[in-house]
This record gives sequence, structure tokens and C-alpha cells, in this order.
Amino acid sequence: MQIFENRRGVYFEKWRGRIEQQELRVLGPSVEEAAGILAAELGELKEKSVRVILDGCMVADPVSRKSYVNMHRLFNAIRSVRARRGGNGKVQ
Repeated sequence: MQIFENRRGVYFEKWRGRIEQQELRVLGPSVEEAAGILAAELGELKEKSVRVILDGCMVADPVSRKSYVNMHRLFNAIRSVRARRGGNGKVQ
């Protein structure tokens, strides 16, 4: 907006009309990507453990109704597993 400070109004509207404006909803990683994040952060886990953790991290987008892995929940789950293991979270 500082670029257009001296020439607001029509001049700004001309430039704004040239820029494509789209709303982009970025939901989160896929289940496979989230499983990869878990493996990288916590080491190898049993498939059942991964499924339980990821099921607890799934949410539905209110607009598109698509399910996705919520990263905030995933980070909290990783922190919880590390706290239970006492330390860096990697399997000794």
C-alpha cells in the first residue's frame, strides 16, 4: 500500500485488477506424510500406534468437509510420546 500512497483510487484499482486473487485453503499433510513425520521424530513405531496417534489428529475442514491431519494436534501428540518415553522420544 505504501507504493500507492500518493496515487490511490483508480491507479491502485488498475493494478489490483491485474493480480489474480484466489483463496487457497491449505488443510494439512496427508496421512502418509504425517506418518513420515512421526517416523522421523519418534523412530519406528508399530503400525497400530501410528494409526491411533493419527486418528487422534484427524479433523474435518468446516468448508470443504475433507478430513486432514491437524499439525497442532500432531505436534502435541509427538510431545506427549516423548514425555512418556522421557527424553528425545527415539526408541532406545
